[in-house]
Amino acid sequence: MNVFAETKWFGRAQVILRGTRGADMRRCRSLGAIVAILSVAVTGGPTGVGAVISGSTGNVSFIAAPPSLLLGQLEHPTNVFAFNERQGVTLASNLRVDIVSPGTYDQAIDLQNTIVAAGTTVDSHLLHSDPTFGGTVLRNGSVTFPTDIVGVIVTRGKLGDSDILGAPGTVYPTAVPSNRELDFSLQSRGDIVVLPNLRTVQFTMFTTASLDQVRIVTRHNSPPIANAGGPYAGVEGSAVPLAATASDSNGDSLSVSWAFSTVADPGTTCSTTGTATLTPTITCTDDALVMATAS
Repeated sequence: MNVFAETKWFGRAQVILRGTRGADMRRCRSLGAIVAILSVAVTGGPTGVGAVISGSTGNVSFIAAPPSLLLGQLEHPTNVFAFNERQGVTLASNLRVDIVSPGTYDQAIDLQNTIVAAGTTVDSHLLHSDPTFGGTVLRNGSVTFPTDIVGVIVTRGKLGDSDILGAPGTVYPTAVPSNRELDFSLQSRGDIVVLPNLRTVQFTMFTTASLDQVRIVTRHNSPPIANAGGPYAGVEGSAVPLAATASDSNGDSLSVSWAFSTVADPGTTCSTTGTATLTPTITCTDDALVMATAS
C-alpha cells in the first residue's frame, strides 16, 4: 500500500456476504463469517505530523536542538542557527506573541503584542544568532514552513515566557540577563522581520556582542480522524455499501482511493463503485473474502 503525506488508520469493518442457494449457505456455515477487512488511510495536509522547518535561504544553518543557547555557547561567524523545538504542544494558557500577520516589522511600534489562544496546538522553532568575534555581523535569510505561522516572538519578555516551548534538554537564557531580543531602529543597523505570507519569515539581523533570537510558532498539523463504520452485511449478487468517515481538525482537504483484493472460488467476480469516495460499494457473484484497502 502507498503511504502518502499523513495517515490515520480506520478500524476494521466486517462485510458478511451470505449466499442464497443451499450450497452457498453450507459454505458460509463451514467457513464462518465471510469478511472484508477494511483498513483505510486518508491523505491530506503537509508531510509529517509536526510542522518542521521545510526550507531556507541566505545565512541559515539547520541543526538539531543544541545543548545550550547561552551567550558564547553556540556561535557562528556568518550564519543564524535554525532548529525545531517542541512539536504538538497544546497551550495551557494564552501565549503572548509579537507578530501574527504578514507585513514588514522594522520598528518596535510595528509589533502587534497579541496572543495565541489557550487550547491551540502548536509547533515551535527558533532562530539563534551569536557571532564568534566582536563587532557587528549582518545576517540575512529566510525560513519556510509547511503550515501557517500563528505567532512570531522577538522581544525579551515574550521570548522568556515562551521558553516553555523550548527543546527538551536545551539550556535557554531564560533566567540569565541577556539581550536576546531583536533591536528595531530606523537607522541603518536595525533588525528587520518580514512576513511575505504566513508560511515564510525573512530576517535581517545586525548581531553585536549579545544574542539575537526569534521564536516562530506554527500551527500543528494534526492527523485526520477516521472511522470505518460497520459491521456490514450483504447478499451475494447485491451491492454491499461501505460508509467510512474522515475529518481533519486543520481543515486540510482529504483524498481517498481504494484497492480490493479478493480470495474466492474460481469463477467468482467482484465489482466496485465509488472507489474515490468514503462510500464505495462492492458486489460479488459468490461468497468471497475481500481485503479492502484505502489510501
